[in-house]
Amino acid sequence: MAKADILLRSKVKKAQQALEQGRLGDAKTLYQQIIARSRNDADSWINLGCVHGQLGELADALRCFEKALHLSPRSAEAYVNLGKIHADQGQWEQAARAYGGAVKLKPDWPQALFDYANALHRLGQLPEAIDHYQRALALDHTDIDSAVNLAGALFAMQRQDEALGCIQQVLQRVPKHPQALLLAANMARQRGELDSALHHARQLRALTQNQPSAIVLEAQILERRGEWEAAYELIAPWLKPPLPHPALATLFARLCRRLERCDEAAALLETTLAQPMSSRQSHADLHYAAGEVYDTLGRYEQAFSHIRQANDMALAGFDSEAHHRYVAAIKQCFNHDFFNSAARATQIDASPLFIIGMPRSGTTLVEQILSSHPDVYGAGELPFLDQIARQASQTLAPAHTFPAGMAQLSQTQTEAMARQYLTQTARFSTTHRYISDKMPQNFFYLGLIAQLFPNAKIIHCQRHALDTCLSCYFQNFNAGQGYSNDLTTLAHYYNDYQSLMQHWEQHLPLKIISVRYEALVTEPETHIRQLLSSLDLPWHEPCLSFYNNKRTVTTASYQQVQQPLHRASIGRWQRYQPYLAPLLDTLHQ
Repeated sequence: MAKADILLRSKVKKAQQALEQGRLGDAKTLYQQIIARSRNDADSWINLGCVHGQLGELADALRCFEKALHLSPRSAEAYVNLGKIHADQGQWEQAARAYGGAVKLKPDWPQALFDYANALHRLGQLPEAIDHYQRALALDHTDIDSAVNLAGALFAMQRQDEALGCIQQVLQRVPKHPQALLLAANMARQRGELDSALHHARQLRALTQNQPSAIVLEAQILERRGEWEAAYELIAPWLKPPLPHPALATLFARLCRRLERCDEAAALLETTLAQPMSSRQSHADLHYAAGEVYDTLGRYEQAFSHIRQANDMALAGFDSEAHHRYVAAIKQCFNHDFFNSAARATQIDASPLFIIGMPRSGTTLVEQILSSHPDVYGAGELPFLDQIARQASQTLAPAHTFPAGMAQLSQTQTEAMARQYLTQTARFSTTHRYISDKMPQNFFYLGLIAQLFPNAKIIHCQRHALDTCLSCYFQNFNAGQGYSNDLTTLAHYYNDYQSLMQHWEQHLPLKIISVRYEALVTEPETHIRQLLSSLDLPWHEPCLSFYNNKRTVTTASYQQVQQPLHRASIGRWQRYQPYLAPLLDTLHQ
């Protein structure tokens, strides 16, 4: 028995050496032999999983880490490695659960905190991500990756001054940090400071010796500046054989409509797609791009085929039943009785402006029109209401989170919440009469808005249901809109949205100003005049030529608001009717 133990320890040592030296095949064989002799050794299962992971054998790696956790449920290392496998496959919800398990077991492990924060960041859970990045930095002040990602999360939450200060500190310490330069360029681009963005992008390209990601970034900034030929000239040398980087092919697809080179872009995309892909997201991005190019060419069957493949790859497993219960809870909470009895911030006389509706329903267009008026500042999609609702829920008993817990708020609490929102939006302007918040999904929070702001203005953007849903299905949202990846799920989501808006029309003690996309693009002056009048704003001629507005638009609709109104998108769904059976069968007519 002693001799067997000695042999086993010798084999373990050899396996560890093989793993450290990168001899993965030898390490795999040795760990398999070790496990055959000692099946209850959690550490060996972890090490074998790491070997499988490095070899790209992700299913086998997953099985090993799950076995290790079965044997050793308190192994933080097993949780972290399990999280990495899920993250490698873009399965961020599963990754977050695994990393969260590691952090619970080892709350002072900086790497686990960083990995957990990164997964939360990917899922759009920004306040929680920021908290864990800060915890990682508190444990290791030299952790540049956490500092860079913290800056990105702060910026995504519109905490721009903090984000800028954070990234400047990084660049002072490491002036040539590629990820910091990338983020600095993107932050400047989103703020509309395109010269500064271009400066950082060119620094990054020089530093990385023309890596594709740096070329893409610089070309994207040139595109935003309207310099389409310059953007194309930058990427053209990289579109020739051997095959281009997927991001370059995707960018060329976006430029091709401006340059009238869609046939060329379609051929390039098909050739690129025919090759093996190391990244599932890159593969999906190419399919989305091909779908848009074929749509422009009028080749609708091919367009839909690519869009369907893109959505299948991006499928996020949205829980329609849970979402339906959430909407039902909102309707049950916020009714006439609630508004007659619940505390409201009656001492707040501000009139914030909220533009709501389904994504792709015209919210960006309406904000661009209004922001062309001197009395309106278009702040874009602000996360503040969602943050305030989450924070309020955390201060209440677990059984009284949003929405039910809003009935438990005192007037002091509602007024503090209202002032918090106003303080956050005051960063954008203190001189405009209105600061517009164009977060489309604020339709979930109209009841809370009525509590906090009895004088709020609500604009509800509406568009034909099928055109709206088709546009969502075609849109590469990347994250946070998992309902849009499946036509049946999309229809259920739309039905819930429609039902909730009907509820607000009946119960909300605020007037909802409705804007129909089809009417707006058909008779723009008539409906823009009506819209301005409903906000007690005088007529302003430049609102008609909103496309000349130099304001930076960062949402997916930025190209559409850079050109005059047109009717080309009205009835678009009819071109794709043969492929929309799941949507047509489920959508409430």
